[in-house]
Amino acid sequence: AEYMGSLLSKEYPTIAFRASVTHPFGKKDLMSLVQQMRSIHNDKENISVGIVGYPNVGKSSIVNTLRGKLVCKTAPIPGETKVWQYITLMKHIYLIDCPGVVPPDDTDDVSAVLKGIIRVEYLPAPEIYIDTILEKVKQEHIMKHYSIESWSTTEEFLELLGKRLGRLSKGGDADVKAVAKKVLTDFQRGLLPYF
Repeated sequence: AEYMGSLLSKEYPTIAFRASVTHPFGKKDLMSLVQQMRSIHNDKENISVGIVGYPNVGKSSIVNTLRGKLVCKTAPIPGETKVWQYITLMKHIYLIDCPGVVPPDDTDDVSAVLKGIIRVEYLPAPEIYIDTILEKVKQEHIMKHYSIESWSTTEEFLELLGKRLGRLSKGGDADVKAVAKKVLTDFQRGLLPYF
């Protein structure tokens, strides 16, 4: 955390933070920053601090951590927060938990899917995104995570994994769409490390 903090702080104001209601990290620093904002704007009766970002990056988890209890619903899929939620942090300080924001023309279709901006269940052909995952994630990580042997093509990977998971269509072939949705969901949830 220190290394990343020092690296990022060269370009942006940075606080190392882990969102967790029971075991947070950096909560005191972030609370101090919010209270400093209140003192800077002491001419206002109340201040509101908006938590803004891409879908599924933990905005609601930050609010829950700062409050010390679950006040906003969270889910490992995009789109759980549907409307702005105003949460009282302390006297005269409010947090605004916003739905995910996607800037226009910021991402292509593949990036949007991999970042979790688009829900996997809405994809008509989820298998077309698997090539990119297989390029990003080391084969050894995928083999270990899914307990499968090596493969040479995306189609072979999906067939192997489908048989391994028992996701078969009529005729005994792998249900490629179902397997691809599983891989995409695992990637979006961070189960397949690619760094």
